[in-house]
Amino acid sequence: MTPLDFRHWRARLGFSQADAASALGVHISTVKNYERGRLASGKHAPIPRLVALATVAAEALQAARLTPPPYALAPPDADTIDAQELQPQQPRWKRA
Repeated sequence: MTPLDFRHWRARLGFSQADAASALGVHISTVKNYERGRLASGKHAPIPRLVALATVAAEALQAARLTPPPYALAPPDADTIDAQELQPQQPRWKRA
């Protein structure tokens, strides 16, 4: 993952640098370093593979939260629901 990929990931999710830091469990300065590709000292700072994998997981979780459950896509028609279906059912077995 390159610094540009990292910035694009953050933009896709609509995360601020603080949001990205929170989602990845790192300090905000770490996020800034990832986006610059360098440490404050000027040394090259590659984005660790584990962080790249965490970005994929965070994006999947975000997508799962935004996707409605299947039953929400096609709610049952109120006219076709029988009132009996809405009543709690008694068990059909009896104790001996």
